[in-house]
Amino acid sequence: MKRATLIVGVAMMLVASTGTAFASDPQGTGIAINPNGPRTPSELGYTAQYAADKEARFQSNARARSIGTASVSSFPISASLSGWTTYHEKTNYNCLPALGQSILHWDFGGYITPTVAGKQGTAAQEPGTITLGMDTHTFGTDDYTALSWINGQQAANGSSWRYIATNDRTSTNFKTRIWNQVGNTFHPLYVRVDLTSSHYAWHQTKTAQHATGAIAYTASATKTTIADPFTHVSNSTCVALPYSSTPNTSCNWVNFTTSEYYLAKDVVRDSELPEWF
Repeated sequence: MKRATLIVGVAMMLVASTGTAFASDPQGTGIAINPNGPRTPSELGYTAQYAADKEARFQSNARARSIGTASVSSFPISASLSGWTTYHEKTNYNCLPALGQSILHWDFGGYITPTVAGKQGTAAQEPGTITLGMDTHTFGTDDYTALSWINGQQAANGSSWRYIATNDRTSTNFKTRIWNQVGNTFHPLYVRVDLTSSHYAWHQTKTAQHATGAIAYTASATKTTIADPFTHVSNSTCVALPYSSTPNTSCNWVNFTTSEYYLAKDVVRDSELPEWF
């Protein structure tokens, strides 16, 4: 199993300010909610009991952390996912396939073979690509279809881990969720963000949702490092636009204010929750 690395301060890529800079609208949105997609636990790759037990464990860990008991072995102030790489979306609508590629390659390896672009795929859905499994189209990918496919890959690789949809309703709960994911269970928290929100690291006027992941935190999760597959480094700075298909890896928004990330989190759309843990 992968493990989190304790850190005194994050220096993984580039520091993002909590202030946002308005960006011109990209061509694609990345997320396309499908109300007819998978919904039942079995369709999503787990059982109702698994989901209930996982949430109960989280709530127990959250209570233990809040009162400082020894129910959890440690409550690291700062942590990151050791060895994580954020792979770049090779088309401007591939944010979910790219983030899924990052998750699965971190867990198991082999998800960038023979190349990042070749394994990630496109909306043409070449055989064996991630976009084929996630049913990606030029207008984007459905969260529930994508995460259920990731759950299937977890099962195929012999892992008992399954992602479960959730929606934290307070900033405090959201911080605790990030702490539990990164510092305790050693997995990223998937977060669908609203790109029209000025609370996110970049935003636009065109309605769009975007796939991101919390992969590290500092200061007891008041600051979060966000894996954003749309980004790239330009002149030693992490930028979202102009979009480029060239890079194989993206940069991360480091030490981003978690309360701002929470406010940028998308709403529930057609019953699809914006977080997976």
